[in-house]
Amino acid sequence: MTVPGGILAAWSAEDPTLMSKVTTMVEGDLVRHTWEGKMRGTREAYVVPHDDPLELLPATTIEARLGDAIKPFPLRAEAAEHTGRNKVLSRVRVGGRSVSLYMSVVPLPHEDSIGIAGYDDEVQAELEALGYLEH
Repeated sequence: MTVPGGILAAWSAEDPTLMSKVTTMVEGDLVRHTWEGKMRGTREAYVVPHDDPLELLPATTIEARLGDAIKPFPLRAEAAEHTGRNKVLSRVRVGGRSVSLYMSVVPLPHEDSIGIAGYDDEVQAELEALGYLEH
């Protein structure tokens, strides 16, 4: 994703089930979230621009990549409306994977915060019973 004016913050959501892994790289106006292969989990990743996202959206370029397959996100002008609720702005499929772009209101995590690093045996058994973890 390339955002005019630069990125205030970018991060991936925590995954206590350890079913996905995302790395985030920010260089000026460019942010890249990379999902590690061979993991079946779903993971949210966030980007907060320095300036008003509604004003920046028409000049923002976003693409999803999987190997050599590249798919740009179509961004319609009428999609750039904020109602205070999560809103799907665009969806694409690339290499058999679905990627969605949402507009949301989220708190910025404190830079010294740490994520959940694991779980105990009881919670692990419950997550396995619900199908979130495999033996």
